[in-house]
Amino acid sequence: MHEDDSIRRIPLSRFSRLKDGDRRERLPAYAGKRIRYALTAVDLIDRKPVSVLHTEYGFLTFDIDGFIDAGAQQEEYRMAEKMIDLGLESLFPSNILHSQGRFARKRYFDKHRWTPTEDLEAKIMQAACGVTFDSPMKGRDKGPKKKLHALSKRIDVKSKYTHQQGQYLAFIYYYTKIHGYAPSEADMQLYFKVSAPSVHQMIVTLEKRGLIKKLPGQGRSISLTVPKEELPDLE
Repeated sequence: MHEDDSIRRIPLSRFSRLKDGDRRERLPAYAGKRIRYALTAVDLIDRKPVSVLHTEYGFLTFDIDGFIDAGAQQEEYRMAEKMIDLGLESLFPSNILHSQGRFARKRYFDKHRWTPTEDLEAKIMQAACGVTFDSPMKGRDKGPKKKLHALSKRIDVKSKYTHQQGQYLAFIYYYTKIHGYAPSEADMQLYFKVSAPSVHQMIVTLEKRGLIKKLPGQGRSISLTVPKEELPDLE
């Protein structure tokens, strides 16, 4: 993601080599910079993208030669390790708040994750599905917005919630119905087989969009604001 919100697409294989520190892979254009990235997975039918399954928003720090900065990456990994939810809340009475993990998550997300606006998120998802747009710096704001609106129904990324968000909402609903209390982030991480940062970012996004509510400082307090009849089937 460039500063003007224009998008440069690279394949996952190249992104992985960059993150793995492959010395044969670098991006000289970003030497010495810290940039935003959006890592997106899409669902394919007949090799054509039909919906966005998962998106992660983070930062990449490059050294002066255009390689991923190893020191910055190691710092991110250390911060991520500190915020892993080990289920410690269950060891304490309900009136005692175990806040270490929450503070670690807040520090991690404040520094290593970012949240796009709804319009920018839609543009990212469209780009992931192979749609390209002119940079907003070129004075063509109406064009991308018009294309986004026209394509939104076909690939379902500009509705009330995305396919991926709908799956999390459905999981929260059914988990709560079965167990009598809301799932933890660790429960969602286990079910969706994603990283702890990805789950936490999803919860932040759902809350920001008014799709769920949470009680501050209280575990397993997620509740839906979406009626059951508007939820998708859980896959």
